[in-house]
Amino acid sequence: ADLGHHPPLAWTSLALEEFHKRGVREASLPSTVAVLWATSRLMRPAEASVGGVAAAEWAPPHAWRCRYAHILQELANALVPALPELPAHDLVDAFVALADLRYHPGQAWLNAHTLATNARISDLSVYQIKLLANASSSMSVLHESSWLPRRGEVI
Repeated sequence: ADLGHHPPLAWTSLALEEFHKRGVREASLPSTVAVLWATSRLMRPAEASVGGVAAAEWAPPHAWRCRYAHILQELANALVPALPELPAHDLVDAFVALADLRYHPGQAWLNAHTLATNARISDLSVYQIKLLANASSSMSVLHESSWLPRRGEVI
């Protein structure tokens, strides 16, 4: 993704499904964070405008978020017990990835993440703090049920 190549949505979706199928609970925590991060990066367009929509304003298709919400939630839930011990960069990557995917993991998850991040604030660079601030701004307009199908929407 950093090289400007973004595979088709179906490819990224299949990679996420395969990781989930192999067992989220058995996966290492760094792998779980890496899958969240990779999913968000591979789905997100390059920084240049794509179809007239700036990358910062882009969001995965709503139908995709509805279909994969249960997997995103399982990945987020798998991290909760370890949030206080995660390296600072993993705390940043997990939160930014969820925000970029426009997925709200629940207020309890956000509270646990905030506590863990505040405890590691001295380990964060200025750049990482800016990433968290931007992700927080994106997350603040989401709600826990934003992934639900809209009236009349077929998933």
